[in-house]
This record gives sequence, C-alpha cells and structure tokens, in this order.
Amino acid sequence: MCLCFSQLSAQKAIRFEKGNWNEIVEKAQKAKKLIFVDFYTQWCGPCLNMSEEVFTLPTVYNFYNTNFINAKIDAEHGEGKELATKYQVKVYPTYLFIDPTTGNALHKSSGRQEPDTFIFTGESALNPRLRSFYLEANYDKNKNDLSFLNDYAKFKSSIYDREGVAKVLKQLEKLDVKLDNSLVWELFVDNITGYDNSFIREVITNYDRYVKLYGKEDVDNKLAKETSYAPVDYLKGLPDFKGKNTNIVINEINTAQRDANYDEAIRLIDIALKDTTIDRNKFLNALRFTVRSNDGKKYPDLWIKKCGEYIRYIAYNYSDRKDPYIHYEYALYLESLLRQIPSANLYVPESILEKPKSGKSEYTMRPDNLKPHP
Repeated sequence: MCLCFSQLSAQKAIRFEKGNWNEIVEKAQKAKKLIFVDFYTQWCGPCLNMSEEVFTLPTVYNFYNTNFINAKIDAEHGEGKELATKYQVKVYPTYLFIDPTTGNALHKSSGRQEPDTFIFTGESALNPRLRSFYLEANYDKNKNDLSFLNDYAKFKSSIYDREGVAKVLKQLEKLDVKLDNSLVWELFVDNITGYDNSFIREVITNYDRYVKLYGKEDVDNKLAKETSYAPVDYLKGLPDFKGKNTNIVINEINTAQRDANYDEAIRLIDIALKDTTIDRNKFLNALRFTVRSNDGKKYPDLWIKKCGEYIRYIAYNYSDRKDPYIHYEYALYLESLLRQIPSANLYVPESILEKPKSGKSEYTMRPDNLKPHP
C-alpha cells in the first residue's frame, strides 16, 4: 500500500518512498539512514502548505534526500492509522525521525515551518545532543548550562512552544545572567519574545551600552519587533530606536478603531499614509487587519467608505506582490460594494449579486485539494 502523495513528475521535491512501512524500514536499514516521516491528514492546511511551498525548495529537498529515507504518511488511512497511534501522533503535521533498526523515534517536531527552520529540524535529528527526546529528558540535569538552554530554546521556538520558551526565560532569570554574554544575547534575539520581560527591560535601561556591543541595527530590530503591540504610553517612554514611531502610529490607530472612535482613526491613517518616516510595509501590513469590515458588525458609512479607500491603497502599494491575500481582501471589498448598488437604482449584473449557479459558491483562498475537516 502506498503511504504517500504522488509527486508531479516534472517537479523536484523531497523524494518520498512509495512502498509499505516494512519496505521503507528495510530500505533505511540497508542505506544506514534515519527515516524521516511526515505525518499528515488530507484536511490539514499547514500539511499541504509544507508539501507545496517548502518540500519543493532545492535547499530543502537536497538536504532531506541526502540524509534520510523519507516517508509521507496519511495518519487517518491504511497503515498510517496504526503508525500514528504507535508513535502518539496527535497534531498535524508531525515530523518524526525514526531509527530503522530499533523502530524508536529519536526526534520529533511539528507545525508549519519556514525553510530554514525545517532544515534546522533535520539537522537536529542528525545530532544526538539536539534531538527533542534528548533535550526533554536532560533538561533538569543541564538547565544551568547556557549552551544546553540555547539548544532547548531553539527547539521550543521551532515548534511554537511558548511555554517551553517561557521556562527557559525563568531559568535564565534564576541564573542572573546578562545580555553582555553573547550566548545569552543570541538566545534572547532568536527566541525570547514580547515587550514585558526582564531582558527587554535590560536593553531599554542600557540601550546605549548594547548598541555599542551589538550594533544599533540589531538592537533596534529586536526592540521594534517585540514592541509592535505595546501600549502607546509605554512606547513613548522608550529610547528613540528605529521603528519606534511606526509602532506608535500603528497602535494609536488600532486603539482608536478598537474604541469605535472612527473619525480619529481616519485622521491618524490619513496622516500616516503621507508620513515618509515610518516603515511603509509594516504599516500597510498592520493596516490591512485594521480596516477589515466584513465581520458582521455594524460600522458607520464613512468608516466603510474609507476602509475601501485604504484597502485599495494597500492592494496598489504593498511591496510584496506575491501575497495573494492583499488582493483577495480587495476583491472581497469590491464584491460587497457591488451588492449595495441596487439600493441606488443602478444596474448590476445578476451574476454578481446571486450565488453562482455552477462551480464554487464562495470566493475563497482555500486550495481545491485541501479537504474539509471531517
């Protein structure tokens, strides 16, 4: 029984074996390689995204095809059900790296991952001291070792385990280590998030010192990222790092919109659109969520009108022209606008206003080959 999706013949990707589990194990034993298993379901969006967007990248498939025997297993059908139960697979996608000689899972990861993170997942499987089961089993014994904590935090960050990262932060605070230790700085920059923690406060209090140690660009980038959703009053009290004003502008607008102060939100947005000092892409990316008005709530006519103006501006001016959701949101707005035209006694084709008589009934970004959740 084949356990994998078929690969398009013209497309290079991770090479998944087509045999049954015993055949895959036997091949891995002969090759003396670990088995990489991608446990997926047919309704899992992140699973499909990984298959189409990550597994097809040369840096990814070259690494995995060189180092592992690869299997893609549907956890809800055929042998996959038994294997998912055996290896306690409960979320999708789950990535397991299995020793073909013992049948033991040596490393486990999960979730939608960026290409670099997914390669890190595979590299960790090849290094016994970076494997998930080793890190979990040895945390208590090695929690005073900064190098171990760094490895542990990187793993937890790769699977979006905030509680695991928070545990590392608490341990670092117990050890009373400072960011002038380069290993601690690396751990902080790569893994510690949010604006309300001891390390952020250390950077803020000693801003000039850390700029001298690590450079203004790196320090400012970290502060700008972690204070993106900080309260405006808090932001105004921070050092003048690059990105501070952008965060203030975004959060002032969001506060006005959240408080239903739409006139103030409009005033702030119109000013920001002309402000050449703020991070244009970050602002527009945040604005797209602020001006969505298709959530069923009742909004003032002026706000709805201005939202259409802003959505159009974003669609025309956002620099990432490959992001389909920008244009999808614009199309949804135009469609909703057309539905209002009959009230003004203007003609609009029936085909625009009514549900389609054939094909899909809704305009959606959902891929055709992604099945609904059962």
